Amino acid sequence: MLACLCSPVLAQDASLAQQAQTHAKTEAAAAAALVARAKAVQSAYSASHTQSLQETVAAANKAKLTYLRQIYKEQGYRVPNGPAIAKGTQILVFASKSMPDGDMRGLLEDAYRTPSMRVVFLGGEPHSGVPGLVNWLRRVGAGLKHLPAIEIDPPAFAKYHVRWVPDAVVVHDGKELARVAGVYQPQWIMSHVGAKGGDLGAYGTLYRPVEVNMEAVIKGRIAAFNWKSYVHRAVHDFWRDQVLPLVPHATHPKTYLIDPTITITHNITLPNGTILARAGERVNPLQHMVFTLHLLVIDASSAPQRAFAKAFIDGHQDDHVVVMSTAVPSTSRHGWKTWAQWSTAIDHRLTLYSHAYAQRFKIQGTPSIIEGDGTYLKVVQFARDKKGVWHAAAS
Repeated sequence: MLACLCSPVLAQDASLAQQAQTHAKTEAAAAAALVARAKAVQSAYSASHTQSLQETVAAANKAKLTYLRQIYKEQGYRVPNGPAIAKGTQILVFASKSMPDGDMRGLLEDAYRTPSMRVVFLGGEPHSGVPGLVNWLRRVGAGLKHLPAIEIDPPAFAKYHVRWVPDAVVVHDGKELARVAGVYQPQWIMSHVGAKGGDLGAYGTLYRPVEVNMEAVIKGRIAAFNWKSYVHRAVHDFWRDQVLPLVPHATHPKTYLIDPTITITHNITLPNGTILARAGERVNPLQHMVFTLHLLVIDASSAPQRAFAKAFIDGHQDDHVVVMSTAVPSTSRHGWKTWAQWSTAIDHRLTLYSHAYAQRFKIQGTPSIIEGDGTYLKVVQFARDKKGVWHAAAS
């Protein structure tokens, strides 16, 4: 009887236990499914947002760097240097006035902080030339202590096939390592060169250079230049451009001495460090050498003085005679022909009596002869009488 009463109860308990076990398995499965789904969602989120998160961090770092630089400038502190660049490596940034002022300002600031950066232009402006380009750069770079290294280098544009700017080329010992168009920040460039190198592509807006190719301009001017006319003008105008000291014809003979002593203006030092002469010392060169020249100063445009020079030269065939003229041909059209005729008349080479000679020798009249006389220079001035005879003063 008791067994009969207990059977339904046991059966019911067993059913409940089975149901509880089934429910527990269901909950465990559901929990496992939720965990798996959570992991899947987390993985998908991580994969889809990692790149944008990195870009956000990079943008934040860039904004922070810009802010710090601005603070440094406002407070008068030195702006941090650019990236460390290996020795022998340069960043050539090809630029143009076609770039916006703001971009050029940023480029100048980066180049100012990075000594290995060079800003390269194709040439000057079409109308104002190089001065116009320089004035623009000074205006854009106002406030910088000085402008960075800026060059006009058309061959570099051709060598690296630059057609658009800004175009940055990283060069090591003359060999191209990498290049990128539209970017000029050295931090970005050098961080990508180490990872990839080569052609890094183009970013941002590019501009066509507006400057005139300086090399082409120079070649064009050389090709169009009339060299024959230039040479002709140079030869034709030579005598017109000669301005010599005015020395009158001597009216009476005289003889006087010139002291050639000079005052040393600064120390004269030999290669081994020995001081040959000190500043302030007075030195007479003729105390250390013998003056063996005969300096003959004449007015070569005067036939009588040319005859005087010819007679003097003929009488000193064994001596070294230098003939200087105080006059030049009166007409530049046939100046060289006239000068050659004067030289032929005295059978000797003619030179010009320049202002430097006049300051040293102080010739008072022509013809005059300058010779050595111990530690002095002796000037013998000749005068011609009414009969045409030349006379010197009695010694």
